[in-house]
Amino acid sequence: MDSSLAKGFKRQAFQQLENELDTIISNWIKVSKASKVTKNISHWNRYLEKLSSVFKKNLILKQLGGTTRKPYVALSVLTAGERNYNQWQEKCFSSSQILINFDPWYLEVLPAGFNLSEHTIHRIFQRVFDNSNNYNLKDIGLREVVNELIFCPLWSSYWMQEAIKRFHFSDAEFIKPVIPTPSGLLLGEINRNHTGKVEIRTFVSDNLLSTRQAELKRQMLEVDSIFKESSLNFFPILSPLDFKSIETESLRMSKAVTFADELLSSSFP
Repeated sequence: MDSSLAKGFKRQAFQQLENELDTIISNWIKVSKASKVTKNISHWNRYLEKLSSVFKKNLILKQLGGTTRKPYVALSVLTAGERNYNQWQEKCFSSSQILINFDPWYLEVLPAGFNLSEHTIHRIFQRVFDNSNNYNLKDIGLREVVNELIFCPLWSSYWMQEAIKRFHFSDAEFIKPVIPTPSGLLLGEINRNHTGKVEIRTFVSDNLLSTRQAELKRQMLEVDSIFKESSLNFFPILSPLDFKSIETESLRMSKAVTFADELLSSSFP
């Protein structure tokens, strides 16, 4: 896709999300009140269906957990925001985690996971549609960005924990996280002073990946397939509710990522 056209879609995606966030929140409140889910667990499944509809445009991942009588649902969603990073400001998308627990009933919202830079969003539009004529410009929008983020909850969790370990045991000032997407790789940074989120800086499509990058993406997707339902997808919001599982899964994933040193090498990406 032409760069100027991609910039237009980027601006449109920002406007779309910013305009719809108030509506999403309003509809969420209405659905929650109307469902009376706090009083009757039989309403829970219907409530979950309505939740998916409310958040459909900015929903990255939904995960169910708990027991039959004491269930919870965790959501990873995309939000609009602006933050200061490395002495400069850039408009960005941010991710948040939402936890809704049935018994005891409570709701928690936590900004966590990653920030998606304006440049990255531009590159997604430019490069995902670069080599294909099989798309209609009218169909392209915010959802096309969200579709590229489905592996971000797990891998941003992995990288945040990896960063804490690396900064504790070495004098490294930053690490360069890599996150796979259906169409390529997201490349980011975590520095010593900001370990709460992965700062995603750009996107490289499959047709631009080196042989080494393509192989590492393949290995990462294999790991992802093992941890699709893992509590790690919602670290740190699930930590108070399921701390032992988070610990166990973190150790298991560290062992599964046998190529960690290669991912963290200074010559990659």
